[in-house]
Amino acid sequence: MAQTTLDRLVDACTAGEIEQIGSQHGNEWARVRRDAWARVCLFLRDDPTTDMKMASDLTAVDRFGREPRFDVVLHLYSVTKKHRVRLYAGVAEDDCNIESVVSIWPGMDWFEREAYDLSGVRFRGHPDLRRSPP
Repeated sequence: MAQTTLDRLVDACTAGEIEQIGSQHGNEWARVRRDAWARVCLFLRDDPTTDMKMASDLTAVDRFGREPRFDVVLHLYSVTKKHRVRLYAGVAEDDCNIESVVSIWPGMDWFEREAYDLSGVRFRGHPDLRRSPP
């Protein structure tokens, strides 16, 4: 189950990189510190216990009135292990950026561009971060 993924993630990360974990209606999730985002993603993809080779969705949620204002949300799936996990990372309005995961999952290219276009969250290291033409 995905709880194994969460347990492995907590064991492998240094103190504070994983801010919170939980499960809601059978859907496991983890809140990741923003500066650990890409490292945690790379670990989840490459660790044989987690084997999260498939990123299926990425978006940014505007939590207006709360700090950090934005949450970047990433849905991951392991085809071999048949489990999924959702990652969150908070991004402050006054420092609105997070590391790109395109080098980890190239398919997230358009998802990051869309999140940038809609919310203004910048993805550092993205190969072609630009707004869509009107």
